[in-house]
Amino acid sequence: MRSGKTVFGVADGTRSCFNSRLATAGRATLLAKLETLGYQAVILPSDATPTGAVEGRPDGLKYARLFREHRDEIEGIMVALPNFGDELGTVHAGKGSCATSSETASSMAWAS
Repeated sequence: MRSGKTVFGVADGTRSCFNSRLATAGRATLLAKLETLGYQAVILPSDATPTGAVEGRPDGLKYARLFREHRDEIEGIMVALPNFGDELGTVHAGKGSCATSSETASSMAWAS
């Protein structure tokens, strides 16, 4: 159900070879800015992944499940890659959020 505020699905990404503090700080800054602007965010808790960000396909699929659960609320998806994050992991977050329960990961397609 809509709250009256615009709701974004937010996925932040990082790579394990970079210091995850950049992703942590970027996440906090982005969420604070969204709140200041009056937007609402659907995002996994920071302890849902090892660094609190998407690092690969398994983390992206966690976001995909979350976004599917909130598909009636989310009006758009934001991807933040503050330190050259894993773009392929975040692709799975977006693609997977468009799938119905009968689709498999190999047959997912972007919603038009």
